[in-house]
Amino acid sequence: MPAPRFEEPFAIWGEAVGAQANTDGDGNAAGLSRRTGGAILGADIKLYDTGASSLRVGAAGGYTRSNFDVGARLSSGRLESGHAALYAGARFGAWRLDGGLGYSFGDTSLTRQVLIRGFGDTLRSDRDSRVAQAFAELGYAFTYERFGIEPFAQLALLQVSSGSDVEQGGAAALRVFSGDQNLGFTTWGLRAEAQLGTMPLFARGLLGWRYGFGDLTPKTVTAFVAGTTSAGVYAAAIDRNALVAEAGLDWRANASTTFGISYVAAVGERTRDQALKGRLDVRF
Repeated sequence: MPAPRFEEPFAIWGEAVGAQANTDGDGNAAGLSRRTGGAILGADIKLYDTGASSLRVGAAGGYTRSNFDVGARLSSGRLESGHAALYAGARFGAWRLDGGLGYSFGDTSLTRQVLIRGFGDTLRSDRDSRVAQAFAELGYAFTYERFGIEPFAQLALLQVSSGSDVEQGGAAALRVFSGDQNLGFTTWGLRAEAQLGTMPLFARGLLGWRYGFGDLTPKTVTAFVAGTTSAGVYAAAIDRNALVAEAGLDWRANASTTFGISYVAAVGERTRDQALKGRLDVRF
């Protein structure tokens, strides 16, 4: 809900992201910690604007790298991912409808140690992965002179596909089979934005409830390379319910340039996910 009205038809934007997350174990799967960094770039164009309604379409792409540790399993690794998305945003008076399609492709490198009395192995694997998603969000804005508030509802559907691989390193190596995970999230919440005094400085906030459904417990089928019997391995479940929040500041230097920074958090029963985002928008 930008307070000033931008008339420029074309916009390019960039976002740098740093994040940290921790997931507690559940008595079966061990806890995991992760650190992520990366950047996203995008561009969009306004197809029409009648004053009462408007439509924008755009495309975005980027790269992220996550390093993770599972200390209780003597395991660590990294995930490098590329991302691409197409999106659109429509305005009808105070109503806003945004949506899009996204696709990510990644490569996971994992090292783990097997230590049993009188036996030890250091095993390595390299798996590819793909994430396809569709998302939509509907909101209605109540705007005042220096303040705006918007209730919103969001839906995201994802399919996570992991490739197969054979660990290298010793007799305890596993054959890991390919698999799919289908899940989704709905988020209901409230956004707010206010101009601070007469300066072009705007404070933003978000508070919402996220609900997950579908395959919330990731599963992988494995078997010893030297054996034939397979077994299912389950990770810690994704939280079904989580509180999401965001707080940020935007400095609108002029009608075409905006600098922003924000802190984002999601807190569930077992998961704590935090991110810091830097943002630059240029319109012309």
